[in-house]
Parts: sequence; structure tokens; C-alpha cells
Amino acid sequence: MIQKILCIGQFKKPSNAYLRTLSFEALGYKVVRVNVNDNFSRSNLFFRIIRRVLLRPVYRKALVRLVKKTIRDCAPDLIFLEKGDDFSGHDLRSFKKILSPNSKIAHLNPDDPFGYFRGGWGKFISAIPYYDMHFIPKELNRVDYEGLGAKSVHLFDRSFDPIYHRPINLSASDLKDYQCDVGFIGSYAEKRESIIYEMLRHGVSVTIWGQDWYKGQHWGSLKKYWRGATQIGDDYIKAICGMTIALHFVRHENRDFQDSRTFEIPACGSFMLAERTPDHERLFLEDEEAVFFDSAEDCIAKCLYYLNEDEVRTRISVAGRQRVIDSNYDYISRSKAMLDLIAI
Repeated sequence: MIQKILCIGQFKKPSNAYLRTLSFEALGYKVVRVNVNDNFSRSNLFFRIIRRVLLRPVYRKALVRLVKKTIRDCAPDLIFLEKGDDFSGHDLRSFKKILSPNSKIAHLNPDDPFGYFRGGWGKFISAIPYYDMHFIPKELNRVDYEGLGAKSVHLFDRSFDPIYHRPINLSASDLKDYQCDVGFIGSYAEKRESIIYEMLRHGVSVTIWGQDWYKGQHWGSLKKYWRGATQIGDDYIKAICGMTIALHFVRHENRDFQDSRTFEIPACGSFMLAERTPDHERLFLEDEEAVFFDSAEDCIAKCLYYLNEDEVRTRISVAGRQRVIDSNYDYISRSKAMLDLIAI
């Protein structure tokens, strides 16, 4: 029986991992956290380079020692680890030696260790056989995991937090900062840039927040539409609520079919114009709860249409919000389903 959960992950508020731990607590579990960002958490570039290149082995050893101490101190029934790229197979075996025989270790990976971003996953890949259960975001990863000895592999969908991801009324100052016809929050990627560039060329103004957009070949054209880095906290919610159309790209380099914004945008009551994917088609009724696009030309045409159709746009955004609520796409519902599987 699971009563106490040791959660290990990146718990910078309000990260997805942190919100998930809150859902565990809401379900009545005792939660102990080990935040992998607590040590060496300075954000300036120089210190990040030192941590990654020079201090990584020292950091990892300290983190493993901290996890072992926490296991001994709290005796968890379950270790729930998110994106465990710091821990090797040797580390997992050492954790199991000090856990009680009935305790389990589960891993949730929101990313794709076998996609375009393959660097830095070596330790995790060596640990795959030693987890009791894996939760992965897409079916195509199942073969990857099982081929490396994973015992039990299950799909999971992303989530939203109804307390945090909600419609809000923007002040006059907020409207000045966040109101826009079409907006996108997310880091630079080549396909994203190419579509937005075409949108701008055809008269669709797109406001952009996110990292690394200066790396693209069209930065000279996009720069004046960029309003800064990815928004966090309530600023993130304000940015979504300020968009007449919330543009949603998945990350193709990560082979994604959905991400957290798939649920967060509708939960905020905003109109979502998303890339067509099998998951988006499964999760929402097209043109009733969300609208999907297939190409730059399709995206442009739908932006131009829906910007002038206030009533239709409002009806779809209201239905999209109702869908995420009625279909239990929230963290608590998703977490209960995962924990029920683990407890079997």
C-alpha cells in the first residue's frame, strides 16, 4: 500500500513536476521532495557552464548521497522520479538496496531520450531496466524502452492545474503587456520559425515569447515581434489570456504529439490553434473544442478567418475549456490513474 512518496525532480515553482507533487498531496499521500535543482541552482550562464562541465561529477555524487539519506530517513513506499537523467543503473541498484522489499521506483519522462535531443541521456538509459514502472508520453517510445529491458511501460497524457491554469481578467497594464491578436510561447525551433515567418509575410502579426529565437535565420524579421523570454508564474497565464488566438506548436525534434500547453491553453479559456497531431485529434473535437492546422498556408488562412469571427471563436474556446474539465485532464485525475497502476 502506498502512503509515502519520495518525489525526485526539478521542482522550481510552478514546474509540471512540482504541480504533480501537489496533486499527490491532494490525493492524501505524504510527499517528501528532493529537488535536483537545489544545489548549484544559480542561473547565470557562467555558473551553469561550471556546473555542467566541471562540477557535474561532484554534483551527481552529492545528489545520490542526498537521495540515499532521504530514503533512510523517510522510508518511502514509492520513489517517483521525473526525468532522471542524473541517475545511472548503478544508482538505482543502490537505492533498491536500502528500500523496503515492497517499495517501488517509478519513472515519468516527459521527454524523448531517443529523439533529436539525445545528449545527456546515457545514465538514464543504463537505468531503464531497474525501474519498476515507466510512464512515457508516446507509443513510439515503448519499443525503445522495452528493447532496453523496461519491465512495465505505460503511456501518460500531460495535464493542467485548474487552480493555476484558469481564465483571468487582465488589468489595463496587463493588456498593454500581453494583449495580441496571435501569440506563441515557446523556444525557438526551425519549423516554428519558418511558419511564423510566413505568417508575418502574409500580414498575420504574431507575438512571441521564448528562448533562443535569435538563433534562427529569420531573426531580423522576427525580432520586433519578440517580447522576451518564456513567461512563468502568473505572467504565463496573463500571456495566454491576452491572446485572441493562442498558437500551439509541438516540438518535432522531441517527436511530440502533445505537450503541457495542449491542456493549459484551453484551461485558460483561450482559443487554441494547434498543429494537427494524432493526440490533438484524440483529445479535442476539431473545430468545436480546438482548431488544427496542417501547414503555414492553412495556419494563415485559419488565423485570418477566426480573427474576424468573434462569436465562433468564443464558442470554441468555451467548449475547449469545458472539455479539459469534463474529461479529467487535470493533474489530480492523471496522478490518481498513475498511482492506481503502480499500486497493482
